[in-house]
Amino acid sequence: MSQKFGKIDLLAKGVRRTKSKKRGHLEVFNYVKLSASKSKFIDIITEAEVVEPFSEIRKSLNKISLAYYFVELINKTVPEMEINQNVFDLLLGYLDKLKKTNSLKSLKKEYEYSLIGQLGFWPKGKNIDNPSKFLENIVERKVNSARVGKRVLT
Repeated sequence: MSQKFGKIDLLAKGVRRTKSKKRGHLEVFNYVKLSASKSKFIDIITEAEVVEPFSEIRKSLNKISLAYYFVELINKTVPEMEINQNVFDLLLGYLDKLKKTNSLKSLKKEYEYSLIGQLGFWPKGKNIDNPSKFLENIVERKVNSARVGKRVLT
């Protein structure tokens, strides 16, 4: 999810090489500032700079599971190239909360309510019996990361 362009696909050429300058910047859950150039099929990352590494999240398997869940929900509910500053800010805010908290189940539920409201699927502040099930009905399939981190996410 990008701040100015919404959800986009980019190619990181040469990132697996040991001497790649982009290699350390393009890790899971890094908030990164990118430069990209247009190509015929898919845009190519030319520069990368870490803004926030969220390294505290990567130290805990439970937090990683929840972070994947956050990202997967956005991936399945937000269309390609749709700019949604509020959802972008929501994700950054909850990743920041995730690195500081240990009450993951309540954070998961809070995130689901916020995302459902932000996307306009439910009035903000109105209670939903099972927000996880509600989101699965919206995307019309199971959320994969919920199965992987079942102990944390249920």
